[in-house]
Amino acid sequence: MGWTKYGLAMYIGAILNMIYAFYSLAREEPFLSIILLSNFYIMIYSVANLEAEYSEKIGEAETAVP
Repeated sequence: MGWTKYGLAMYIGAILNMIYAFYSLAREEPFLSIILLSNFYIMIYSVANLEAEYSEKIGEAETAVP
């Protein structure tokens, strides 16, 4: 699977967000952890949609007749 530069950047940001969420949980800040984990899932969902849209465009370009 190829990554778009925006998809990869969002994915890396989501992973860093998840790490910080667990760090906040270790510091006993559950409210912040809930917000960060929710943001993590939203970002992963966005990356999946972005990459799916990109692959559809690539598929259309490959099947286009000149």
